[in-house]
Amino acid sequence: MRSSLRIHKRSAGEILAQLGPVVIRVVGCAKTPLARVPELYGFVDQVLSEYPIVAMLIVVEHGAPVPDEDVRRSIDVQLQARADKLVVGYALLGLGFWAERARAFADHRIRLEGCTILVDISLSALIQRLALEFVGIDPDQLTQVVEQLRTQVA
Repeated sequence: MRSSLRIHKRSAGEILAQLGPVVIRVVGCAKTPLARVPELYGFVDQVLSEYPIVAMLIVVEHGAPVPDEDVRRSIDVQLQARADKLVVGYALLGLGFWAERARAFADHRIRLEGCTILVDISLSALIQRLALEFVGIDPDQLTQVVEQLRTQVA
């Protein structure tokens, strides 16, 4: 599926965008405040109004702050409320202690009942897995778009 990119929000440390039925969030140095979670999932709901099922690709760059406990609980609630309509992929692009903490955050999300959540340390491998779960995604186009967005996040 060839789609055009729509940027929803851009800041120095984050980009939130849509490519057809895929919500893309690239996180560089941006901390996720609690107030940001409903805004993020409000955008997911906008995309769900256009498509019956949505893929959400979250690309987390090395060193991005791991969300605090209140934010994690809020994310869990939001994910479970959309579990039957959302396929989530986390690309954790980092090494060392940071990667271990980020992986622990993502691993907890995997255990949420009813949610389809994929985690990988390779962006291209994750996109290929996402394309298998979510028929209609063009993995080459999605990879190209995400790589372009990554260059725009400080």
